[in-house]
Amino acid sequence: MKLSRLCQLSLLLVSCLVYCSCNDDADTVNGPTNGELAALTIKTDISPALRNTKSGTISSFTDDSQLGLFISQDGNIDHVFERYGTGRNVCSIYKYGYWYQQPGVMLDNIPVRVFAYYPFNQENHYPRQIPVEHTSQTDYLYGTHATGWAEVNKYNPEVKLAMKHALSLVQFHISGPGADYVDYIEIVNPMPGVIGLHSRGTLDISTGEISYDESSREGIRWQNDGTHYAGSQEGINMMVMPTAVTTAGSVAVHFKIEGEPYTWIVPEGTSWKSGTRNTYHMQITGKELHVRDVVIEPWLPGINETYPL
Repeated sequence: MKLSRLCQLSLLLVSCLVYCSCNDDADTVNGPTNGELAALTIKTDISPALRNTKSGTISSFTDDSQLGLFISQDGNIDHVFERYGTGRNVCSIYKYGYWYQQPGVMLDNIPVRVFAYYPFNQENHYPRQIPVEHTSQTDYLYGTHATGWAEVNKYNPEVKLAMKHALSLVQFHISGPGADYVDYIEIVNPMPGVIGLHSRGTLDISTGEISYDESSREGIRWQNDGTHYAGSQEGINMMVMPTAVTTAGSVAVHFKIEGEPYTWIVPEGTSWKSGTRNTYHMQITGKELHVRDVVIEPWLPGINETYPL
C-alpha cells in the first residue's frame, strides 16, 4: 500500500508484537501433525504519544494494511524457512485489530528469525533488494527482532519486532514577516549532470542499507492544500532518500512563500541519514530566507529503541 500524500498518516517508529500460538486447525505441507506445530500470528500497537501527530509518516496501521515477512531458519536472511510452506515474502494483512498471514506460517522446534518490511508488494522476492523511492512519499519501514530477544520456535513463541524508517525526514519551520502562507517547497538536483540526491534504490531489510539507482534524480515537491500555515508547530515534513551532500550546490530547496520565490542551497557536508529527523528553522529577513537553527535527531521516538505496549 502506498501513501500518495504527506498529510494522510503520521509516524515515527512502530513497535510490533509478534506472537506464535498453537492452532489445531492449521494446514501443513508434508510435516508433523498439527499438534506438533505452532502457527505464527502477529499483533501490533503504537505508542499513544504518537497517535495525534499529523506528519506524513505512519503512527498506526489501518484495516487492509500489509506487511511483508521473510522467515529465516538460522538468522541468515538468505536462508528462508520453508519446511511447511513458504517463508518468503509472506503477506500479513491487518483486519479488525488482528494480523492474518497469507499463507500461514507453521513453526516447529527449529529456531527462526522474522524480518519484516512495509508496505507489502507481491513482487518482492529478495529481502536484500526491496525497492524504495521518495517521489511517492511512502514511509518505508523495515525491522527484525528487538535486541536481546530470544530465539523463536514453537517452544518460545513470542517475539518483538523493532521497526525502523528507511528514509530520512526533513522538516521545515518558517517564520518572519510575510511567512504566513507557504505555497510549495521543492527539494531538487539543480546542477545538470550532477546528482546530489538520488530518488530510487533497493533496501536490504536485514541491515537497512540502500543501494542507489545511480541514474535516478527526481526531486520531491510539497504542495500546500490550503490547510497549512507557516506558524504551525507541526512544521512541513518531506521524506527523502538518505543522502550525503558531497558537492557544493548539488542539492537545493526552492520555496514559494506568500507568492515570493526563495532558494536555499543545501550546504556541502550535510547528511540526511536513514531514520533521522532533520529540522530546519528558517527565517525570512527582508528578501532573503536563511537557516536560523538546525536540529538533527532520531526520527521519533528513536530508531534504536523498542517500546513495550
